[in-house]
Parts: sequence; structure tokens; C-alpha cells
Amino acid sequence: MAEILTHIQCWLESESQNQTSLLVVTQNSMLCVEGDSAEAFAGAAVWGLIRSIRNEHPGRSIRLLDLEDEVDWAVVRRCLGEWSEPEVAVRDGQVLIPRMRRVAKETSREINLRRPGTILLTGGLGGLGKEVARHLVKEHGATSLLLTSRRGMDSEGAADFIDELKQLGAQRVAVESCDVTQLESLRGVFDTIPEDYPLLGVMHLAGVLRDGLGVDLSPDDLHAVMAPKVDGGWNLHTLTQDVPIEFLVFFSSIAGTVG
Repeated sequence: MAEILTHIQCWLESESQNQTSLLVVTQNSMLCVEGDSAEAFAGAAVWGLIRSIRNEHPGRSIRLLDLEDEVDWAVVRRCLGEWSEPEVAVRDGQVLIPRMRRVAKETSREINLRRPGTILLTGGLGGLGKEVARHLVKEHGATSLLLTSRRGMDSEGAADFIDELKQLGAQRVAVESCDVTQLESLRGVFDTIPEDYPLLGVMHLAGVLRDGLGVDLSPDDLHAVMAPKVDGGWNLHTLTQDVPIEFLVFFSSIAGTVG
């Protein structure tokens, strides 16, 4: 990711490249048709980065192309020659272009949060974490919450927020200090979950904000933002893949989708 960012920054800063078009190619990174696995999900993050940078430089041409395992280069050449679309994917010899369309509303499965069970909220003492915690208790009757943050109970207002959630109806609220980027730190939090309130679900809200234009971002900025989201998310996947939880929800910025 950092290597791609550096390459794009050099391309944007080069006056000799002003009239050129930059093509960024990924493979198996986007969900386009039924059966797609998008196993190379690191490429999806690249798409998000490019979308933001493209919005910041509307006069420059940066195109995205996602390929499948078996590449039909004839189709790719035709795609590049005939289509000026900013985002294109190739699947089974077909050129796919994203378009908005109306879809039928899916029926969601109701989850009973009123039964004994703990919901883990990483970043649970941040602004978004607090809103989600309140919503779970008020609207869904969640009875047991486990909130994590880097500072734990040393976080400003932690004790008051516990009291607030209990007044809203929560029976049990615990706060633990945790660095979600560290697997063992997160495993220690899992070990605190009592047997009579087993893990019911996870909300991953932990994050770091480093706002800035793409040309000004450094590899350190990228790492600071992606570590809690990506490393933390992977650690949660690792620790829950064999646990019969009801849900695992990841919160992410919409900027990765719309720029």
C-alpha cells in the first residue's frame, strides 16, 4: 500500500506526466459477480485510496482495473482501448462497469440481543463506539457489553458512561484496556468474558484519524490508520472464527467507496 502511494505521489508531482493516464491493476479484489471471492482484499483498500486521490485531482486520469485468475489479455487490451471508464473489471471474458441500480430490499435476520451474552465493542469509548453502545442497549435490549480502548478505565468519562449504560438498561458493562493491533492483547480481553455471558457478537469500531490529501500522506500515516482497522480486524477474525457468535461487524469510512 505504501509503495503504491509513493508511486502515485511521484506520478502526480511529475509535470511530464500531466497528460498521461495511470492504470492501477488489481486481481480478485472486487466483488463483481456471483461467485466472486475477493480473496485479495488488500487490493480493495487500494481502490479506496485511488478513489479519494482521484477526487482530489479531477484533472488527472487514474483508472482502476480488476482482473480474475485467468487473464484474457485480448479482452484487457480491448477494454483499455475502447473504454474510458475510470473503474472496470473483467470476468469470464466480459468487461464489467459499475452502475447504480435499484435492488430489492433483502430480508434481514433478527438477532436476539436480550438473551445472556456479551457484545464486544472495540473502540467502545470513542464517539462512534458510545453511540453504538447506547443504540444496542436502548433499541435492542443488549444486557452485557464489553468495551475496549487503549486507555481502558483511564479514558475520560469511562466510569460515567458505564453508569449511563446501566441506567439505560444494561445489566453488565465492563471496560478493558486493549491494543487491537496486538493479538495477545486482544486475546487477553476475550479471556475476561464470563462463561455465564458468552460472546454473542463483535462490533469493531476502533480507529485512528489522519485526515490529509493523498499527496501529503506518509507511509507512517497509512500505517497509523490501517493498523487498527486491518490488523485489528484480522485479529478479531482469528479469535472468533471458531466461536459460535451471532455477528461480526466492521465499521469503515465511506470514503473508501465514494472517495
